[in-house]
Amino acid sequence: MDKDLLAHILQYTSIMDLSELLSCGWSLADAGISQWRAPAALRERQRRALITQFRHALATVPFYRRQYQAAGLDENSIQTLGDLAKLPRVSRDDIQGNPDLFLTTLWRLGDPSEWYESHTSGSMGKPLQTWFDPECWWQVKYALKARALLAAGIAPYHRVAIVDDVPSEDLERHTSSMALWGEQAFGGRRYLSVFDSPESHAETYARFRPHAIYCFPSYFLELSRFWNAALRRQVPLRALITSGETLPDAARRQLEETFGVPVIDVYGNTEVKDIAWRCRSGHGYHVNMESVLVEILDADGRPAANGKPGEVLVTALTNRAMPLIRYATEDIAVRLPGECPCGRGLERLAMIQGRIADYLPIPAHGNLSPYNLTTALSTHQAVMHFQITLRAGERLEAAVVLRPDAKPDALQSVEQILRQRIGPGFPVKVSAVASIPRDASGKHRAIRVIHPGVEVAA
Repeated sequence: MDKDLLAHILQYTSIMDLSELLSCGWSLADAGISQWRAPAALRERQRRALITQFRHALATVPFYRRQYQAAGLDENSIQTLGDLAKLPRVSRDDIQGNPDLFLTTLWRLGDPSEWYESHTSGSMGKPLQTWFDPECWWQVKYALKARALLAAGIAPYHRVAIVDDVPSEDLERHTSSMALWGEQAFGGRRYLSVFDSPESHAETYARFRPHAIYCFPSYFLELSRFWNAALRRQVPLRALITSGETLPDAARRQLEETFGVPVIDVYGNTEVKDIAWRCRSGHGYHVNMESVLVEILDADGRPAANGKPGEVLVTALTNRAMPLIRYATEDIAVRLPGECPCGRGLERLAMIQGRIADYLPIPAHGNLSPYNLTTALSTHQAVMHFQITLRAGERLEAAVVLRPDAKPDALQSVEQILRQRIGPGFPVKVSAVASIPRDASGKHRAIRVIHPGVEVAA
């Protein structure tokens, strides 16, 4: 067994009961070993898990039982990964309209009061509440996240600062129940609020001296303005861990240059937790195949070709409390073919391009991918941070935070690039701002689409 995984297990002995310890220990060991298996072996594991989850949902989950029986499906209808296409997809609206129908009636999973509850941030305007059984929770919330941290060079004994999406006055209450990763027993974590100024966190970083900081990419872009030579000497950073927002390659390279450490981006959602994480070798995002099956579908609902963007559908393979099967995440991603040079057999995604809802209805393009615009501004030398707002049918607005050394014609340059990307005849307005406010979830929305008569908060 990997010595760091063993250290995790030993660390937890003082803060878990025996059943929790055994469950988490097994998940950690399994995650450490399975990532090195051959792709064919991992796909076979997924096939068996899919069959089990399908039969479980058919037998014990009211929503699926009704859907699958209406479609004429029985317990033998799913035998291969390709058979997944027989099943209807599930949307956020389906869950919001019938949340209780997605919960299992299987008594062996215990009292639902013992399940783990998870809420989405609501940044999509469609907040969801999902539930996890304890065994799945240890796997997806801790073991698989631990694997990504270990791959980034962050071991259990390293100090981690977590900049959370809760107001500073609520931090103590929010973190009081935290018992893993050494938060309480070992003092290896510090929690900060993303709603506070990154400059105000500098003193905490100087005293706590974290080996890693975990937050949204936009937070680090702001923090880079205050990350001076003194902090670089005092803080023994080994990695930045990002999640919750799209991380363009240009922004990642900028952060790695500023902080002098690798940026490990984690892609996931609250509904199934971590889906994939960026390999330190720089060759894409590894999918957590043990817990989730990922489909990338084109506009016709067929598997998208490797290298082509498509909609992400996920199937939770291990959550028995509230199974999500062919759940439409409303994200756009690209699948990467072949095996990673790092030696892991896990499938890979090339990039996460953002939300379907962020696609821009531009007359010259139909629906323009926001990736075309975000990459343009992310690579602009004068732009530190930005937010693009499309007032549908009216104009495109871009608020940009310029670097201190930006040239006088920087705004004109940004406007010219945007006009080139969206085509002639559509009004474009670019403004310089001191900062870009966060939404209620603590995130920065790089893209906003405002339809006529609809008010959207920044």
